[in-house]
Amino acid sequence: MRRTILLLIVLVAGITVFASSTLEAASASVETPDPLLLSFREGWKAPQDSSWNAIEVGEISLMLPEGFRTFKEDIYGNFNVLLFDERFSLFGRFLYFTPDSSNREELLKSLISSYYREPATAGEYSFTEFRQFQNGLVAYLVSLKMTASVDYPAVLIYSPGEDAQEIGPGRVGFFLFEPVDYEGTELDRAKAMMAGIVASYIFQPESKPEFPSQEKGDHHSFMELVSRQLEGEDLGVVTENWTFAQGDFFGVMVPRHFTVEFSQDVYEAADIYFYNSLLGKVLFGQLYEGEPVQDSLDKVISDYLGGLGDYGILESFVKQNEESTMYIYTLSFPGLICWAVLYTESTDVGNFGPGKFFVFLSIPDIDEPDLWARWYAGILKEIRF
Repeated sequence: MRRTILLLIVLVAGITVFASSTLEAASASVETPDPLLLSFREGWKAPQDSSWNAIEVGEISLMLPEGFRTFKEDIYGNFNVLLFDERFSLFGRFLYFTPDSSNREELLKSLISSYYREPATAGEYSFTEFRQFQNGLVAYLVSLKMTASVDYPAVLIYSPGEDAQEIGPGRVGFFLFEPVDYEGTELDRAKAMMAGIVASYIFQPESKPEFPSQEKGDHHSFMELVSRQLEGEDLGVVTENWTFAQGDFFGVMVPRHFTVEFSQDVYEAADIYFYNSLLGKVLFGQLYEGEPVQDSLDKVISDYLGGLGDYGILESFVKQNEESTMYIYTLSFPGLICWAVLYTESTDVGNFGPGKFFVFLSIPDIDEPDLWARWYAGILKEIRF
């Protein structure tokens, strides 16, 4: 799964900065220093604005500006978080994970190349710089040259090994910001927000904010919406600005934040991406023999979601008419849920096939299940063959 398979700030007092002879920076050749770089050197400070809100990411918390929203994936305790501004445009990414490599440059290139192709993977930076803070954490700031006019700031935060350039044991935080919709004074404002967000990670509060306890996604929302939808109720999902993607044998409509890639194997498949995170899949084909629907479900999970670990069925229901049968499930995996829909032209309840079929798999955001339930219910309704 492509992931989807995710600045620095705080009290000026108590910050230790490496001597200029050890600074890994191209700043000497920068005629007009980047405001983010300048603020980094001056000492970023944790956000004090009361309008900012805390979000929970595993055992740590982040502060985000008012109006920001997130999409969060938890895969075995490793987190991939997408950050959206008040316009619901992608603002940045945050990864919180245990790395496989202790080589800082190797890890950084691996992370960047997982999102972008050239030129970002070529290591073309406008500047790089690092510093160590009193709490022991090291921040490595780089500015990726994406185009002639746009840079993407990235920050890697880690506990150092034998020296500051080596990543020591423990968790790593990685921020990657994409300010493509900002320019001029708005870009300066965006970089100030970047600094505040990363600083809130580096300098965790003495006591973690209290977050309302909740199940990992409200699995009832999708089930309820699909049930109502299959009864003919109009859910009011507005699809005028959605995009229709057509394959060889079927098509699907998705919200504007999503993209679709079709492929052919045994059956035609449509992978549904939310930015770079693969969150949905539609399979379409024809079966010439039927089999127990539980066997079909197990095969689908093994083939496409096996890497998520063991699963259980939290809830399910069956909807049948004179021409077809639809099986709808909420599946529970470690750290997340998945909604699965199996449609077959067979009217023999309990069997999947023979006849045409489709399978729809979807993973919702664990913090905003209602929004994602509406999106996925709309996608299900717009599968056309």
